[in-house]
Amino acid sequence: MLAVAMAACGAPRHDLGAAGPSPSTLSAIRAACAEPATGDISSCYETALLNVLETQGVAGAMAALDSLASSDPALQRQGHEYAHAIGLSAYETPETVGTQFNACTPIFQSGCYHGVIQAYFADPAGATADGEITRESAQALCADQRESTDGNWLLFQCVHGMGHGLTTLNDYNLTKALEGCDLLAAVWEQDACYGGVFMENIVQATAPHHALGRPDVATDEMAMAGHDHGEMEMGGSGSAGEIITGLDADDPHYPCSALPARYLGACYEMQTSAMLFANGGDMAAAAAECENAPSQVRHKCYQSLGRDISSYTAQNHADALRLCALAPTNYEPWCHVGFAKNLVDLTAEPSSALSYCAKVAPGRNKEACFRATGEEIAVLTSDADQRADLCASAQPDYREFCRSGAGLASVNAGDQG
Repeated sequence: MLAVAMAACGAPRHDLGAAGPSPSTLSAIRAACAEPATGDISSCYETALLNVLETQGVAGAMAALDSLASSDPALQRQGHEYAHAIGLSAYETPETVGTQFNACTPIFQSGCYHGVIQAYFADPAGATADGEITRESAQALCADQRESTDGNWLLFQCVHGMGHGLTTLNDYNLTKALEGCDLLAAVWEQDACYGGVFMENIVQATAPHHALGRPDVATDEMAMAGHDHGEMEMGGSGSAGEIITGLDADDPHYPCSALPARYLGACYEMQTSAMLFANGGDMAAAAAECENAPSQVRHKCYQSLGRDISSYTAQNHADALRLCALAPTNYEPWCHVGFAKNLVDLTAEPSSALSYCAKVAPGRNKEACFRATGEEIAVLTSDADQRADLCASAQPDYREFCRSGAGLASVNAGDQG
């Protein structure tokens, strides 16, 4: 497979470019999708956004999504999926995949970037045009992002999108998809790719009727409660030849409980989404269930809880502070870590996370929050002066924890978990 040619991307772009549809057009879309003729609100919004994509390009479609979501909490919560659908539909050919990738914006957790890469894997002329994916072709896919001197943000989006693509390419067989991620040379990139695999699996299992724009390759047996796990054990690889996919209504830790130990950290960073789907959104029950995660990755489960709290509360800081207190004291810092990191992921900007951390109670929770935000800043930019400027907005007494996470200072923040 030929390397995917992608232009130098630079730092994440926050300018949505085209203004998008007029206010009157946006109002018409809101009215039509409030009570769609088909009764399917998700499909109504998706169709409207893809119509904008046709006429105003990626920037116009993303601007429309941003405007529509600002007045619709449900659309805001699902913004990543709609952005993903825009990226999937924007893809044209392997030769132009870099152009479409670069046209995306980082809003809604960079879903547009992920969609473009996933579409490349769904294209018979794309990822497998020259046969099976090899170590060389896997490395080549995100080569330009890897060589960028502006930071690792777009590299993360590229390899994370690769995880989504490998999952659909392998008909939601997680074992095969994860083995594709293993072809990447760097552990950090492998982990980012794993995250795409687990996210794609959960989206398909929990919302197959509006897994927006995704290639329709999964079967009913791949959804929740469609498995025979009789021979699977915690941390094991499952029985020989068995497909590991979807979720299990009887095991809130599946698929993590069926996978080798090297995948557990990335799996548990998404697993509370499965728990909350099964328990009807009961945060207290999910927090209690995280206690049953393997000890070496239990903190990742509480970090996942914080990420989900961000979605369930529409990024409401007061609600997050209350809900993170459901975690045991020694794991509560990780819930704040998950919430803060998601705030940065949503927009590629740290301001909301820094504001949230300032509201967290003093001590280990606040230290962990600022350090986690600093870690996100380190991914956003490789420029030390830019990192310092971003951390300068942190609460003065805890600024060094942000700087430590950003690789600018060393402080003794204690053990978070």
